Amino acid sequence: MSGLQVLRSGMGASIQDFGRTDFMHLGIARSGALDPISHEMANRLVGNPAEEATIELTQWGDLFEFQQDTVVAITGADLVPYLEFNQGDRAPMPQCRPVLVRSGVRLGFDGAKEGLRSYLAFAGGIAVPMVLGSRSTLHRAGLGGFHGRRLQTGDRIPLRSLGGRVGISHEVDSWASSCLSARDPHWLPKKTSCIRDCVWSTRWYVPTWEVGPSPVLLRVLLGSHFERMDRVSQTVFLEESFQVTKESDRMGVRLHGKGLDLEAEMELASHGIANGTIQLPPNGQPILILADGAPTGGYPRIGHVIGADWHRLGQLRPGDSVRFLPVTLEEAHRQRRIQRETCDALAEAIQREWKGMQPCNSE
Repeated sequence: MSGLQVLRSGMGASIQDFGRTDFMHLGIARSGALDPISHEMANRLVGNPAEEATIELTQWGDLFEFQQDTVVAITGADLVPYLEFNQGDRAPMPQCRPVLVRSGVRLGFDGAKEGLRSYLAFAGGIAVPMVLGSRSTLHRAGLGGFHGRRLQTGDRIPLRSLGGRVGISHEVDSWASSCLSARDPHWLPKKTSCIRDCVWSTRWYVPTWEVGPSPVLLRVLLGSHFERMDRVSQTVFLEESFQVTKESDRMGVRLHGKGLDLEAEMELASHGIANGTIQLPPNGQPILILADGAPTGGYPRIGHVIGADWHRLGQLRPGDSVRFLPVTLEEAHRQRRIQRETCDALAEAIQREWKGMQPCNSE
């Protein structure tokens, strides 16, 4: 046997990548990782391209067993991951760094300490087929991922194997081989820590990507129907906080606050919406559209969260508060460029660290 065995499914784990963007005109949602920054960093840490598939974990409860030796990384929210061994003892799972685990080790998650979603990447990626150009799960349409659905207890997720070079970077594979063959801790590769005799990690790591304190500030472009709200509602939208409700899911974040009203009733034909669009339904409580949301909708569009803040949307959990800050289109583009430059710099730094991992060279 090989791969990853799901011993216990939690709050809706699913396989995701950057999603499918070329089929929205056919009514197929984009799907994909709700925190694309954490998804990308998890892949970079294990030597994968940014677009490789990861497992998106939500809040708590999942328990996996590795049925092959593999290199993994966890980024995003702190779901308090732990390693469980054959003797029944546990150890904290290092986050935001590559970790080499032997077959038989278990990985569990106690529950979100902060944030909502974390991302589990595997060296070489997850060996599930592409569907419409993506491995992302769109469970309400039965597309992609593992049989088009969330992960369930008893599933065995296929992973690419170490040692075969197929899809796995040479540096990562070489480091894993050196750790597995080391005669004692003094012969481990440079910058390597031994957690147990079956788990190793690098001493270097990437910083976590902060979502920010509550209320979470979301920068927005004002929508085409913002001016159709009355003046009081416009002020409330831009100056008051809204609370995330428990009805939120991968389709959208539902907010609760002072009700927003239009100056007059509107009859709208269905129109295009996208990840980050803020809709105003008749009850006056905004909805933030997420990656699994339908590509069209008939509610007024009062704003759009800028792309540089999409990772914050994926980490909002019930009870969190949000506020909206209007920015210009030029500022939205500038912030996205800054974010992209930061991600690229981190990716380059990770690559340099991998190239500096010397096999069997004690410090």
